[in-house]
Amino acid sequence: MQAGKNGAALNTGNSTLTRGLGMVVCYHRFGPLGTGVRGVGCEVKKLQFSLIVATIDRIDPMLRLLDSLAAQARLPFELIVADQNEDDRIGPIVDRYSQRLRINRLRVRCGLSAARNDGLAAALGRYVAFPDDDCWYLPGTLAAVDDWLKRHPAWGGVSVACCDTEGRASVQDWPLQPGQLTPHNLWRRAVSVGIFIRREAVVKIGGFDESLGAGSQGPWKSGEETDLLLRLLRAGVKIGYWPEKLVGHGNPTAEFDAAAYARALEYGRGLGRVLAKHHRPLNEKALVLMRPMMGAVMAAFSGRGDKGRFYMQSLKGRWQGLRGTAENDNLH
Repeated sequence: MQAGKNGAALNTGNSTLTRGLGMVVCYHRFGPLGTGVRGVGCEVKKLQFSLIVATIDRIDPMLRLLDSLAAQARLPFELIVADQNEDDRIGPIVDRYSQRLRINRLRVRCGLSAARNDGLAAALGRYVAFPDDDCWYLPGTLAAVDDWLKRHPAWGGVSVACCDTEGRASVQDWPLQPGQLTPHNLWRRAVSVGIFIRREAVVKIGGFDESLGAGSQGPWKSGEETDLLLRLLRAGVKIGYWPEKLVGHGNPTAEFDAAAYARALEYGRGLGRVLAKHHRPLNEKALVLMRPMMGAVMAAFSGRGDKGRFYMQSLKGRWQGLRGTAENDNLH
């Protein structure tokens, strides 16, 4: 695809991006996805961050995210709203916040990884990040990350920790020691909402694997960020781990109900699939099977059958992911 003299074209494999003066148009191979940059302006060449948020079926959590972004220090960043909704529910929100933020709303394909890839094709910042539509940035998050990146110019990105509304560690237990991500340790040191990666590095490896992640066509409904990081590390990108709690995200409900069992199965499948895809060593595969197995045993001893079933669903999903099969039935 060729662009006019005021623009440039970039083919990422999933999309073709045409950049003009003050306008971004993202064309997917099936047709136009969306157009336009609205809101607070800044020079494109000075954009430090492109924050790509894939959203569907959520309004109130999205408002909290946008409020937290509007409160960030005046760093040059853009927000790319990868809109998967069939209706225009996000439109009024974009209109409201366009007075305070530089927003590019795109109509994108469904599926978390596909939506993020479509957003990536339109990104202009030096670094990209992937906040969920139900997370939020703490005050000073972007300034802190920007400072870390400037102090580590040879690094291709950084992963930071998450916390809940009370400031307690959330999503997972975060190791306290900073360092460098490796294929062996990243499993407990990175989640998608907390990674900030040099855009050109993500584009170079082809973005997210669209067979992984929530809303994907196949059975592997998680693991997309771990797969992305493993491929970046394999490509020689150096990524730091900084255990500073800079991104807010709630923990999944502690209730062990049908939704929790389905989530355990799906997350387990994605984890197993990524382990198998990247030919991780046998000891790592054994460990991810042993953890839910031990959890189920402990739950049985404590008389918590509901909790035990949760761990068994996780075990089943991990086993299916490792084997590359995914039956639709649940354990009973």
